[in-house]
Amino acid sequence: MSMKTGEVEVEATGLQVLSKAQAQLPFNIRAHNMPTEAIGLKHRYLQLRYPHLQRNLRLRSQVSKRISDYLQDIHGFVNVNTPTLTRHTSGGSHLFIVPYAAGSSAANVPPPANKCESVNGINAKSTFKSNSGDSRINSSSVLNISSSSSNVRNNDDSGSNSAISIESESMSKYYCLAQSPQTYKQLLMMGGLDKYYQFAVCYRDEKGTPERQPEFMQVDLEMSDVTAEEVQRLVEGMLQYSWPEDCNGGPTPETPFPVMTYSAAMKHYGSDKPDTRFQWLLQDAAAALQEARCGGITALQELISHPQGTATAFVVPTGQKHLSKSACESWNSLASREHGLGGVSVCHVRQDGSLKGSQLATQLNRTGGAKQLLASLGAVPGDTVVVALGPESNVLSCMGKLRLLAAAELEATGVFVRNKQELRFVWVVDFPLFEPGEDGSSLVSVHHPFTQPHPHDAHLLDTDPLKVRSQHYDLVCNGCEVGGGSVRIHDPEMQQRVLGILQLPPGDLQYFVDALAMGTPPHAGIALGFDRLVSLMCGSESIREVIAFPKNSQGHCTMSGAPSDISRELKQRYSIKENS
Repeated sequence: MSMKTGEVEVEATGLQVLSKAQAQLPFNIRAHNMPTEAIGLKHRYLQLRYPHLQRNLRLRSQVSKRISDYLQDIHGFVNVNTPTLTRHTSGGSHLFIVPYAAGSSAANVPPPANKCESVNGINAKSTFKSNSGDSRINSSSVLNISSSSSNVRNNDDSGSNSAISIESESMSKYYCLAQSPQTYKQLLMMGGLDKYYQFAVCYRDEKGTPERQPEFMQVDLEMSDVTAEEVQRLVEGMLQYSWPEDCNGGPTPETPFPVMTYSAAMKHYGSDKPDTRFQWLLQDAAAALQEARCGGITALQELISHPQGTATAFVVPTGQKHLSKSACESWNSLASREHGLGGVSVCHVRQDGSLKGSQLATQLNRTGGAKQLLASLGAVPGDTVVVALGPESNVLSCMGKLRLLAAAELEATGVFVRNKQELRFVWVVDFPLFEPGEDGSSLVSVHHPFTQPHPHDAHLLDTDPLKVRSQHYDLVCNGCEVGGGSVRIHDPEMQQRVLGILQLPPGDLQYFVDALAMGTPPHAGIALGFDRLVSLMCGSESIREVIAFPKNSQGHCTMSGAPSDISRELKQRYSIKENS
């Protein structure tokens, strides 16, 4: 017989329906007229029948197995699960707090009415930088009445707007859901497990984006007696080993990945997550503008007199034809609203080499400096030159965003800018160890307080800490941070020194400092966002395409209705009273 399914032909004698589907489904499984994201997530069990979601989840399973094989069987790593319920320390960003009532004598007693501490959405917003999974101290959050003492950076201000009251002194014990196993994995190195890994589920109470949701998974690694370069080579090998042969994200990436310093990334891309798939690099335009005798412009005069001032530009090829007026106007609003600048100058290059579109363009045409500026930037007729002036940090971060917005604007008109099938990995290194706090007088950690200072800069810790680089490294792909890690502090005196600079309460991490004093090997590690990594492999725009039951952009599960209210009995048990 020539049957594809085998050599046995089955003759059916009966048919029994095991399960019936209702006549009108919320949507049909077909390649056209697909449901909106809201409807799809509400009926996720039905949406999972789509072939592309089936493929994504099966690929995710395949990749996780290959990663485990690589780490455990080839490199001798030990898979260890660390606690999800952790204690509070003075730090963290958008944490989930868990009240603890077991054994409390007041668990079923009405709370006294004169004791009240307010908690914003059962999560308090404190401060370690919200970038990579590795950069999260695993600690509980703090109540609003004390969160102002926190000394670590918080990049976002999203989260729940609801409020509750904790009304009993006897109910003053709390867990929080771990944002990462940061301290635990370092403690494992102290305990003699020299190669640790796990697929860790982590939690962060922040608004969802295509790259984020409240619960997420990271591939967490830690090793003793290794350098940053050795960690990077291990990760590169792991990605090559686990990369699927038939993934939509493109072929297996070539290694080693290029390395870029933080300062170079900010200078040329305006971001510590550079998208290197296209050029349009940021360029210093200060010298050209000054030589073009544009001193009559107030902003330029301020630039020249300001010690941290700069003028930065980038060129959008064929931008004059494809950039809309409304888009350029919105850039001015963004520069003012988000970066404290007076706006940006968008100058279109005419065929005769003159400029149009802004006050700066008029001034350059009047002084004859337009051709000089265009020559220094490499712009030609039909291009658009975007220029911003002001404090360097504000200008660079603003121009980094505008560079990406300009690329998206051209792509929307059909112009090829970035290859969607290409994955460009790059290591970003030599981050600052500290940065100024929001109050302008304190210092905060750029990542977390366990990162080892750069050996060439350690002598500046007490005299000029803002110039100290860290031994942190991020893995970036196509402008998306895939993971981050660092060489850790293993000396208790250095750890105390860093905590002192940050003015963190010494008692919060005393258990950890005590452990360091027991003889700790040098160690380093990294955490990779597994959801992000798989979405890159699948060529998906959102991590929700590679998670079986994801939350929506508000952090809600519309299928089950989570988060939801709880019963009066549970509120009484945990001494929770809703504010009116």
